[in-house]
Amino acid sequence: MHKAAISLLLSGLLFSADWKPVQTWPPVPDTVQWAKPSAVLALADGGVMIFQRGAPALLRFSAGGKMVSAFSSGFFQNAHGLKMAPDGNIWVTDYTRHVIVKFSPEGKQLLMLGKLDQIASDREHFGGVADLAFLPNGDFYVADGYKNSRVVKFDRTGKYLMEWGRPGTGPGEFHLPHCVAIDTSGKVYVGDRENKRIQIFTADGKYLNEWRTGSPYGITFAADGTLWMADGVNNRVVQIDKAGRVIDSFDLPVDKPDGTGGHMLSVAADGSVYVAETGRFKVRKYVRSK
Repeated sequence: MHKAAISLLLSGLLFSADWKPVQTWPPVPDTVQWAKPSAVLALADGGVMIFQRGAPALLRFSAGGKMVSAFSSGFFQNAHGLKMAPDGNIWVTDYTRHVIVKFSPEGKQLLMLGKLDQIASDREHFGGVADLAFLPNGDFYVADGYKNSRVVKFDRTGKYLMEWGRPGTGPGEFHLPHCVAIDTSGKVYVGDRENKRIQIFTADGKYLNEWRTGSPYGITFAADGTLWMADGVNNRVVQIDKAGRVIDSFDLPVDKPDGTGGHMLSVAADGSVYVAETGRFKVRKYVRSK
C-alpha cells in the first residue's frame, strides 16, 4: 500500500461520505429469536441470507426485505461463516462447535465436516473454524483459525486435499485466519485478523504478498474484481483494488459503541454492500448516495 494512501486513511480523509444505510434487519417476524448476526450473503435474486446466533439460525429474505424461509441445524452455538457453493447449496461454520455444515437451498442438512466439540488439527477435525470460500468447480478453502492457524483445502465432496499455515507473524503464518476469499485467477486471500493483514497465496498455498489495510474481519470480492473488507477494529468498510490500494471506504454508524462493528460482509451485483454488524445485533444494507 502506498504511503500516501496510508496517511490519508489514518487521517480519515479517505473516508467517503457517499455511502448510507438504506435497510436494516431486524425487523424480523416474532417467530425468530433474533441474536447476533455473524454473516450475510447477497443473493442473485436481490434477496439476502443471514446467519445469526439465535433460532432459527439461517434466515432468507426477499429483495423487498420479507422473510421467505428459515432453518437451522438444532446444534449451532456460535454462527460464523456463510457461503453459497456454485451448485446453490449453503455452507456455514460454527466456530465453538468446530464444524462446517452443508445445507440444500431448502434447508435439508446434507453434510457435516469436523467433529462436534472436538478440537484437533488434522484431516477430520477443526479448531475454531471460521470461514470458507469456493472455487468455480466447487472445491473450497477453509480458514481454520480460532484454535488452529491454518488454511485447509477440500474438494467439492468434502474430501481433504491439502493445508498450510502455522502460528506466527511471518509469511504464511497466521494469528487467527478469520476469513478467506478467492479471486478470478484462483489466488487465495486470507484475512489474518490479529496480524492486521490480508495474505495472498497461490492455489497450492505458496505465499505471494500481503496487504496491511486494517483488521480483516470479513473479506469478499465484488463483480468488478475489487476486494471489500470489514475492519471490525476500526469500525469501517474498505474497498481495495487489485494492486492493494484503498480506493474507497466508509465508517459504520456508532449506535452501540460497546459492540463490534463490521464482521462479515457481502457485495450485491448492483454494488450494494451488506454488513453483519455482530455486536450491534444488526445487518445493514449500504448504497452509494446519488
